[in-house]
Amino acid sequence: MSADMYDSHSTDQLTRERGICIERDCDVRNYFMALKQCQKRIAAKPYTAETCHQETVDLIESIDRCVADKAFVKFACQVKSVILRVGAGE
Repeated sequence: MSADMYDSHSTDQLTRERGICIERDCDVRNYFMALKQCQKRIAAKPYTAETCHQETVDLIESIDRCVADKAFVKFACQVKSVILRVGAGE
């Protein structure tokens, strides 16, 4: 997973919220650290069948739960504004 997908200072709203979740949400942080540990285990072995798939899924699900009520608030407000303008005949 790329570090730029999780930047709490990003101008992209979703990327920023993901970064904030990793920094501040204990559950998300634990899954993030579990994935990092798995990646280190894999890198330390010349061959392994381990893939870190479950750790990746767990992290993505926890991030989705964390950002669900925040990530698209601004977008939703913009869409609502456009719908209201179109409905008003502008």
